[in-house]
Amino acid sequence: MDFDDIGSKLANLTMYDVKSLYRSAKNYALNVSDIEAKVDEATNDDPWGASSTLMTEIAQATHNYQDFNEIMPTIYRRFMEKEAREWRQIYKALQLLEYLIKHGSERVVDDARSHLATIKILRNFHYIDEKGKDQGINVRNRAKELADMLGDVDRIRQERRKARSNKSKYTGGGNGEFVPGSGTGRYGGFGSDSYYAGGGAAAGAGSSSGGGGGGGAAARESFEEYDAGDFEETPASKASSSTTRAGASRSSQAPAPAKKEAPKVADLFSFDDDDEPAAPAPAPAAKPAAASSSTNDAFGDDFDDFQAAPAASAPAAPVKASAQPQAASFDFFDSAPAASAKPAAASSLMSPTQSSKPSTPAAAPASRPAAATNTSFNFDDLWASSSGKSSAGGKQKTSMAEMAKNQSSNALFASQTPAAQQQGAWLISFATISSLDIAHQSFYIMAGPKTAQRELIKTTHTVAKVLSSDFGLRSGYEVVDANTRTRPTAASLSSCELIGDNGAATALKAFLAQQDNKPVSPTMRRVAISPESLATIKSGDVVVIELDPSNQLMLVHAVKGQTVSGTRLSLSIDNMLHDVLAANEVFATNETVTTELPSIIAKIDPNSVALRYAWDDKRPAFIGLKEWTTQEAVAAHEIVYHEGDFVLLEPRDNGPLLDVAQVHRIRNQQVLVRYLHRQALPKFKDERLLVPSKELARIDTATFKPVATCRVSLPPSSTSWTTEGFYVSKENAHLLRAECETCTPAQMQRRKIRRNLEVLRSMELMCGAGGLSVGLGLSGACETTFAIDADTDSVKTFKGHHPGATTYCCDAGDALHRAVSGRRAKDGLELPRRGDVDLIAAGPPCQGFSRKNKMATRKAAEDDPRNLLVCTVLGWVEFLKPKYLILENVEGFTASKLGGREQGMVKLVIKCLLDLGYAATCGFVQSGAFGCPQSRGRFVLLAARADVTLPSLPKPTYHFLGKAATSFTWTDGHGTSHAAERPDTAALLPTVTVLDAIDDLPAFDWKDPHLIYAGPDQIEQARQQQDIPQLEVSSGSATGFVAAQYRKRPSNSFQERMRVFAGQMTRAVSQHQTSGPSATDVEQVVNVALRPGADYDSWSQPEVNKPALLGPLQLNRWQDSYFKYERIDGDRYFKVLLTDASAKGSMIHPTQRRLFTVRECARAQGFPDWIEFATDANLKSAYRQIGNAVPVPLAVALGESITAARLKDAERASRQPSQSPITIDDE
Repeated sequence: MDFDDIGSKLANLTMYDVKSLYRSAKNYALNVSDIEAKVDEATNDDPWGASSTLMTEIAQATHNYQDFNEIMPTIYRRFMEKEAREWRQIYKALQLLEYLIKHGSERVVDDARSHLATIKILRNFHYIDEKGKDQGINVRNRAKELADMLGDVDRIRQERRKARSNKSKYTGGGNGEFVPGSGTGRYGGFGSDSYYAGGGAAAGAGSSSGGGGGGGAAARESFEEYDAGDFEETPASKASSSTTRAGASRSSQAPAPAKKEAPKVADLFSFDDDDEPAAPAPAPAAKPAAASSSTNDAFGDDFDDFQAAPAASAPAAPVKASAQPQAASFDFFDSAPAASAKPAAASSLMSPTQSSKPSTPAAAPASRPAAATNTSFNFDDLWASSSGKSSAGGKQKTSMAEMAKNQSSNALFASQTPAAQQQGAWLISFATISSLDIAHQSFYIMAGPKTAQRELIKTTHTVAKVLSSDFGLRSGYEVVDANTRTRPTAASLSSCELIGDNGAATALKAFLAQQDNKPVSPTMRRVAISPESLATIKSGDVVVIELDPSNQLMLVHAVKGQTVSGTRLSLSIDNMLHDVLAANEVFATNETVTTELPSIIAKIDPNSVALRYAWDDKRPAFIGLKEWTTQEAVAAHEIVYHEGDFVLLEPRDNGPLLDVAQVHRIRNQQVLVRYLHRQALPKFKDERLLVPSKELARIDTATFKPVATCRVSLPPSSTSWTTEGFYVSKENAHLLRAECETCTPAQMQRRKIRRNLEVLRSMELMCGAGGLSVGLGLSGACETTFAIDADTDSVKTFKGHHPGATTYCCDAGDALHRAVSGRRAKDGLELPRRGDVDLIAAGPPCQGFSRKNKMATRKAAEDDPRNLLVCTVLGWVEFLKPKYLILENVEGFTASKLGGREQGMVKLVIKCLLDLGYAATCGFVQSGAFGCPQSRGRFVLLAARADVTLPSLPKPTYHFLGKAATSFTWTDGHGTSHAAERPDTAALLPTVTVLDAIDDLPAFDWKDPHLIYAGPDQIEQARQQQDIPQLEVSSGSATGFVAAQYRKRPSNSFQERMRVFAGQMTRAVSQHQTSGPSATDVEQVVNVALRPGADYDSWSQPEVNKPALLGPLQLNRWQDSYFKYERIDGDRYFKVLLTDASAKGSMIHPTQRRLFTVRECARAQGFPDWIEFATDANLKSAYRQIGNAVPVPLAVALGESITAARLKDAERASRQPSQSPITIDDE
């Protein structure tokens, strides 16, 4: 070892060498990718520019889809996450972005244009260093020039052409030099021929903001507007390319004087502190202010030319201003729309309103007109007033508060604290800006340490492609995977195993065999049929038949003589996705057609149509072709029954519950049955216990129409959450006859197959308290092995009842990004990989869709960026490829538009799933119809990989006293409205009421504080005599029992289910507590009359007679629809639980003088008592978790639907063990 050599190296180490070593070690420790490290190096804080070699490497990397999606977010983070004192990094990020626009992939241009608002914000960057030098001028001017270029597509084309033509002229530019091509209009440039790596995404299919795309021809089409004419050199372009622009690198030679048409840009790489900042160029002439318009920049272009600290600036000559009135609204960002292969959507969900006008250069400061009125102010005014200095002329400016007070409702307010001044952090508040529809929000223009930039929604390539090409959304999301999917061909559109030997399967196999591996034609090609060629029609042909009232497509099954039969095919215009599907996509149906051979008028080229799924307009559902070829005929058929079978019959007395009977004897004209009555034990209401009648009943065969068969057995050994079957006591079992000898073996085999089904491994995204996972687990369908949520309390709650699951407290999108790139989660845990998950369950945030959202207007809620978190769920589906997906949300999810399309969110999800190879169905469900004692309508979407059976939405099982589930409706491309079929039979099980759910819990009242009315009252004394505890309430603290014995034994099946844990009954209940409201709220609540449905009106009625309790709330009762103070009826159901326990809502206990406790709300959602909620001292987090959860009984029903679908596949496999499937892959 040469110690002298080592010593020499150490002696020659500079501070920058140490910094470089530190960065390398930091990148290794933080698992930063190579390309991210290169971007960090190019935009570091060193006082010299990045080398041309490094810049060129980054530009070339933008052609790689994965690298592109790491480069662009890193650049944008430089803009928004750096403090003002780190202005060099911001400047160098602008420089790099400009270089990439000229030399990188075309997707860089589109992505940068979608971030134009962010770049424009930097035009107002301000930073004065400790020596009074305005370092912000460099960032301002660079941002202005970049924004101007991005607003001019022709200029972008010219710059990109120039960069290519100059490629051979400039080959260097090492450290300490400007990089050629990095400065707009001042520097030469490196060019790089455009090439297209990766797959073929549609325009803007993916980027850090949705502006990227795939490669190949599709990508060329997406960005051709920026490179129009690239391959033919016009005279103008020749002249442009031959013009050598002066470099701005440091040189010993002084540059020759030149005419100035714009402010001189400071030499960024001369960081001598003694140098004075560049002075503004004199303006040729003063111009009057232009009339304001609704699309003016709220800052005004005056801001762009602020060159130096106010103390150093000379007073400007006053110029009389135009007397035009100020516009009523501003377009703060004044952005040009992102270029797109398709027109931008009318309503952009994720980006601010953009103006179609590009930015125009600002006038020089000397020509800036004086303010027309005292309600207009400029950047100098803001700076002088906020820093306590006088502006030009020595006149003290109006204070910030006074200026804010003088503004109209759309005025722009600004303030700067001393701390913010040191950080260069400007806080801009928008009172109301109508053009952006933003109310009372704040943004940091320059990010200080406390700034939090809104994260882009993370998703994957296929989802981004649908967002961009089908909905016109090109911003607000980030693509985290590479495009590995190839463009589909006609022969690769059905990802399924076709089995079966029926006519449908044979015809479909024949049709697919006719297709080749060429890309699907964009239009459907018809081939005319002559009478002579009719003889060539065969199974598998797609033909046009002439039927009244219109022609139809048919997939031919068989031709016999002059008769042809087959399946009707529907067009995309006939279903709910008519406006996002290709016009030449067709769908199999359940309708069979038989016609004469001469009615065929044309044949369809099989390579010009896509047939991937079947369409069932009754459910509605897109069904996999494998399932379609194996399903039984859907013709209505009667239930087959035998002697000894148990059947369900419509109620004899028009009651709410189905009758249960056993068939004893079948005769020619009559059926003899024994009815089994529903019977409750003296002290226990058992919803499944039946008592056989002693006499047989005779029913005419013609009127004996069973609804379904069912199972009746002896009592189970433990409480079950599933809805399979009834039971009779051993004492009454002798009244029943032996079961059917034909059906019994089949039923036993079915139960055996069910027992042998492997439990699915599930992952719950945005899991919250875990209602979905709990229910799926109790159904026996799934075991949750992974869960993700960003809320700390929710994750703690989830870990409490799923200790064996790997739970991540992080953003689901960030976890997706890490999983796709092969990294661990932030906490070091392994993330799931493909093959680890069989089912994904998710309930994305519903605030943007919920009609119960009181915190935002309807429009603001629809523009909530969290609405697109469903794209992260779909990204996980694409990455993990599970067999099943369960997606739950509020009913308003279906009413939300996207990209200007009605039911846009539903269409987005289903279209993405179809493109990913998943069948899907959706609709509305009422949680109360599945044993939940609460009215809670929900939207549910179920999806299954095309090689397995698609589950159906669960059918209601419980009688519910409230409103039934809404019928899901959709509109086809003809404008015809359709409604999903709803079950019209009576219920299987009795209703669960509020008191059924909670009357076994300990009783207590809030103690009246008598703040308004003196006491005690007679009712208080009476309740004390009834031994009902009167607990004092302390505002901000929980009130009730942390843990207590149950009030009594369980009195019904629901209470029994709530108490059972691991087969044992729990003996105590926890978290039977309320939040601690104010003393006024307590007095108002306890004085609501003790009768069902009583509300605030009872304060003024004789039974209470305390009208002063309404006090200052007189107007609220008319203005606020949630102002109720309602006592719930114990014999009915809970109203919809919200995320806060508000006294003024419908949250008052039916028989006790208080609000519902955490435990009572948990029971309203079906959470068993052994689940405890991690929460704060006042229990607000617990109420929120419960209010956001999926009801457990609903989740149980969804799990049973998944199991029923799996049983079909398992039974089919057991009947066809030796059949060899035909596999058709989609990759």
